[in-house]
Amino acid sequence: MSQYYGAVSTFSQPNAFIRSLARVKRRIASMQYTVHSYSPLPIHDAFSSVLPPMIFKVYLMRIGGRRRPWRDILNSVAYVGDLRTVTEKRGDAIYTQALLVSAEALAHSQLPALYEPVLVTIAPMAIQLRGFERMKEPEGFYSVVQEWHCVAP
Repeated sequence: MSQYYGAVSTFSQPNAFIRSLARVKRRIASMQYTVHSYSPLPIHDAFSSVLPPMIFKVYLMRIGGRRRPWRDILNSVAYVGDLRTVTEKRGDAIYTQALLVSAEALAHSQLPALYEPVLVTIAPMAIQLRGFERMKEPEGFYSVVQEWHCVAP
């Protein structure tokens, strides 16, 4: 007998322990396919097809594929707009692109698309994306590495 006022060890009653495990397994099995719809923002409907825009100031970190000095990056022109990713199919190939769409009445892309973007760095108020920018020359098109430093305004 235990000296803790009626406390009974589960090892002394193995059937009770097995029954409690069976109850836990049944609960887990019933919760496996439960979907809870919630929204991280109370003003936004979780089932709405219109998502709030992700407005960023974007600084180009490379010119023609070459990395710029950090002071030149921060002192250069910042493009402000809604950051979006799009998947596009051309023939058999599927391309993912990051676009910066202006917040003006006529939405247009301010920067060339960033193909195959990869999240490089994340900070509390900024992210950096790296991908390929498509450039045009008289001989034809070619790709160079481009990086975007995106800061919340």
